Amino acid sequence: MKRVPSFFVIVVMVVTLGIALGGKAEERDIEKAETKFIPGDDIHIAYKVVGQGSPLVLIMGYSGTMDLWSPELLNELSFYHRVIIFNNRGMGKTTASEKNFPWNCLQRTPPIS
Repeated sequence: MKRVPSFFVIVVMVVTLGIALGGKAEERDIEKAETKFIPGDDIHIAYKVVGQGSPLVLIMGYSGTMDLWSPELLNELSFYHRVIIFNNRGMGKTTASEKNFPWNCLQRTPPIS
């Protein structure tokens, strides 16, 4: 009986485990993720999604944009979660408005794809 080289077995195991845990590598790279937009009342909210698994929404603090998150952190989190980052109202690519901010406006937004 012919023996399979152990190196080959290890490579197959690592590739299989990588796919099972985190999907495709390009789905886990925040720097390659497309910026999408979702309507929120009278504004458009810019967001990115990376990874697979349970959703994890990260909210940037005062006057920061989603691009300030560490790509290394987001890529690591994307192994275990579907990471969602976005720009707050009037920040980055999210638009602003002269209207008063209705706190329930996000209740009427469609689901993130």
